[in-house]
Amino acid sequence: MKIKETYSTEVVHTVKSEGTYYACVVAYNRALEASKPVCSDGVMITTTVPRVNQVAISGAFVKGGLITNTKKSSIWLLEHNRYRKLIKNPSSDCV
Repeated sequence: MKIKETYSTEVVHTVKSEGTYYACVVAYNRALEASKPVCSDGVMITTTVPRVNQVAISGAFVKGGLITNTKKSSIWLLEHNRYRKLIKNPSSDCV
């Protein structure tokens, strides 16, 4: 645990590894009476790249049609409600 005395209302701390870090503050009044410690909920530091699986936009619509992955190894029918259905054994006309 690292304790830092400061008179500032803000602080910067650089961490060297992943993990969950907490900040706790004790305030002193002019009579040097300490308050009860108040701690944050914590901040998780990670190197994992964030990823979004699904985005729903109110009122949005899509035009249905055929979609494929970058390798064109799978083909789906995209419906107007954003659901997709895998087309099994597509003909050469689809590809």
